[in-house]
Amino acid sequence: MTNPFTTRPETLADRAAVATVLSRTYLADGAAAIALISALREMPGFMPELSLVGTIGNKVSGFATLTKVAVGGKPGAALLLSPIAIDTSNPDATPTHWVEAVLAEVSRQGYRYVLVQGEPAVYLPCGFVPAKTIGVFDGNSSDSHSQLLVKDLLPATPATLKGEVEYPHA
Repeated sequence: MTNPFTTRPETLADRAAVATVLSRTYLADGAAAIALISALREMPGFMPELSLVGTIGNKVSGFATLTKVAVGGKPGAALLLSPIAIDTSNPDATPTHWVEAVLAEVSRQGYRYVLVQGEPAVYLPCGFVPAKTIGVFDGNSSDSHSQLLVKDLLPATPATLKGEVEYPHA
């Protein structure tokens, strides 16, 4: 099956649909996810071109925001994929298709590394690997159900990403 998502930057008109997708994805934590994206939108380093919606037909069925993070003291060394959400009420909206659509857009924009704190079962099929395998780590992580993962969009080139992830602050 071809990827059903069309990916584009979020617009102001998408905000209500994005809130719905976040609520459906995060359920009891939906309000926290909506608050997180609201805070990210207000940060000086927010990049609107990396706040993405995925549409199937004319309906917003996916949402993802990527933020530049420092790794090993190098500002902007990677993008952090968070939050990411998918409308589970749409049977064509699979997590794998949405992650692949987001990665294709990030690659098109010329970025190399994408980090995500997530469940390996969701991200490994999309080519992510445990970040520790290339020497990247998160000193703050305490979630035993998720893992810091990395996707190198230029795997034929030697990896240069190493060190601790430093998250942006509001």
